[in-house]
Amino acid sequence: MKAVRDTLNKLKWCKGFDIKKAEIWYRHRGVPGDVKV
Repeated sequence: MKAVRDTLNKLKWCKGFDIKKAEIWYRHRGVPGDVKV
């Protein structure tokens, strides 16, 4: 399993992916950086 932070870091490099939206989703969920999915 990957940490949520690692997943977001990978998604940053995908074309067409809006990292700002991901950060908003991430904060709304309130998941600490090292919690695994």
